[in-house]
Amino acid sequence: MYYKEDLIEEIRQQNDIVEVVGQYVHLEKKGGSYFGLCPFHNEKTPSFSVSPDKQMYYCFGCGNGGNVFTFIMEYENFNFQEAIAYLADRAKIRLPEAELSEAERKKQEYRKSLYDANYQAARYYYYCLTHEAYGRVARQYLEQRNISAETAKKFALGYATVYRDDLFRFLTGKGFSPQQLVDAGLAMPDKQKKDRYYDRFFNRLMFPIWDSQNRVIAFGGRVFGDALPKYLNSPETEIFDKSKNLYGLNLAKSSRQPYFLLAEGYMDVISLQEAGFDNTVASLGTAFTKNHAHTIKRYVQKVYLSYDSDGAGVQAALRAIPILKSEGIEARVIRLQTAKDPDELIQKQGKAAFEQAIEQALPSFMFEIEQEAKKYDLADPADQVRFSEEVVRRLLTLDSKLEINSYRDAIIRRYALNAEGINDFLAKKGKEQGIAKFNNSENYKKERQRAFGGAEEELISVIVSHRRVFAAVQPYIKAEHFQNEFYRKLFELTAAVYEEGGTPDPVVMMHHFPEVGDQKKIASLFSRRLEPDNQAQLEQLITDAVRTMREFALKEKQKQEKDPNELLKMIEEKKKLLQFKIELGD
Repeated sequence: MYYKEDLIEEIRQQNDIVEVVGQYVHLEKKGGSYFGLCPFHNEKTPSFSVSPDKQMYYCFGCGNGGNVFTFIMEYENFNFQEAIAYLADRAKIRLPEAELSEAERKKQEYRKSLYDANYQAARYYYYCLTHEAYGRVARQYLEQRNISAETAKKFALGYATVYRDDLFRFLTGKGFSPQQLVDAGLAMPDKQKKDRYYDRFFNRLMFPIWDSQNRVIAFGGRVFGDALPKYLNSPETEIFDKSKNLYGLNLAKSSRQPYFLLAEGYMDVISLQEAGFDNTVASLGTAFTKNHAHTIKRYVQKVYLSYDSDGAGVQAALRAIPILKSEGIEARVIRLQTAKDPDELIQKQGKAAFEQAIEQALPSFMFEIEQEAKKYDLADPADQVRFSEEVVRRLLTLDSKLEINSYRDAIIRRYALNAEGINDFLAKKGKEQGIAKFNNSENYKKERQRAFGGAEEELISVIVSHRRVFAAVQPYIKAEHFQNEFYRKLFELTAAVYEEGGTPDPVVMMHHFPEVGDQKKIASLFSRRLEPDNQAQLEQLITDAVRTMREFALKEKQKQEKDPNELLKMIEEKKKLLQFKIELGD
């Protein structure tokens, strides 16, 4: 939803940055600013400063900085709209509601009632768990699994009693209709007796499932005794889609780690969180999906797969790897050599053992090769040839020659393969596929974006913070010089602000980018506040970026130009670029 700039400004003014940051960071006043340990990187000496006058924060250690909106977005992993809603609620400012038809309003209210029903159910289950008599069996089980009362409360674990209609009677007593409870996935109609309902969950340890906005949307339940299924999940409902939601995401999204640990089950998440790995999530009793990967990408760009060590766990990892890769997420695989799952490793060997397993995690490509190698007898020359052929086939699926060469060398060392044979076969197959692989339009576009994306990002990161940099590069760089659409649009918006005498504001910029990923990129660019050590360093940085972008533009023009005279002019211009240098002046 689009909010007017004066409303955003009111929200900002009503949320003093010292007070907001102080909720997360212990601050001490020194002079006109406040200092504390940076929440965005590990440090022992406070270098994180908050200015009450400027209403800005800046870390002298990692360069992260911004205003109250960017802080909440960075710390809570919120998108722009979520940050506005959070700060508006904190300041008791009512946001305008979207105009809805009567049918849409009723649908929205009904969805809210389903959230409310699940929340009340979670409270009831927690009450039963902590009740001296009702929850004894469940508490004993948690004690056996070394789950503390504090962790049980953190995850709002609960207990569904042995009685089949306890929750139903409790919630209907609070005014919920039977149909609402069925629609929320909490109750089921009795097939034998009309107008009679019973609870979906009974005699189970209950795991509330929360969405990223901290709403209870569903439950998982582990049975006590021999009944089947051992684990039972809520059905899909109006508010719950198991192919999109991840268990533990509501907690992991606030982790300071730059990656997620992806586990298989509820107890793995809880055990790892208990041990201090607060970036752990799990899919909900279902195979990992593209929707799961898309959700993860909102928060991190790297995932460590920590599945069970059995065959099913290995296969689950092999299925998840291409899904993560398709979303541009780097995947590594944690191999559990001495335990069947992360929970068992933590219980038997402690936190240090799992930390070591993370350090030794394999890049996903090497894990795939490792699993492939198990199909061959590498002491047999014929099998070694077949394995080498498969290695080459897989190497040629990689996106760049650099990746191919790096993994080729690692695989040759790891499996003692014939280097000359691999290289010859790679050259032969690469020649057959090379033109299609590295020169087709799609792969060429990827290579181009990788090569010039860095220059564009560097230039934009200083332009949004330095008006004089914009003035210096304006004669040489126009919007059309940007290959990346995001940076091109951001450059156009920044140019318009400077030309009107204003100062670029990340909050205003975010309004023009509906995608969450783009909003977070803007927050990151503005929070970076790149400050080179001296002017010469800044001049060199922007000179290199401008030269790279102009050289590429010339190369593209040369491909299209047929006139020899024009081509000669371009060659001369390219020579001049070698001597090109931007000077900012005093």
